[in-house]
Amino acid sequence: MAAENPSLVWSGLGGTKHRFWFVDLSLTRLISQPGVYMFVRWANQVWEPLYIGIADDLPDRLTGHERWAEAVKLGATHLVAQGLAAPAARQKAEQDLIGSGTLR
Repeated sequence: MAAENPSLVWSGLGGTKHRFWFVDLSLTRLISQPGVYMFVRWANQVWEPLYIGIADDLPDRLTGHERWAEAVKLGATHLVAQGLAAPAARQKAEQDLIGSGTLR
């Protein structure tokens, strides 16, 4: 994820702030790293998550993702991701983010 990409911050259920970078949907500039990702849409002046997942390697996981078409049908227009190296940190972040509402 390039540093010049715009980012957004989402508060999880536990109040932890998670910073995500917008990812080019071609995935060509996404660097190989573990992390958390979300398919999101802009609706009613907020970002709404449609799918949240974790990956050992973001480009490998996202290329041909089995839920991508479903997310698009639900209105997904963007992909965001954050790098997190430790497997336990990725799992904790995913759980903290699931069900916490919309991105502001």
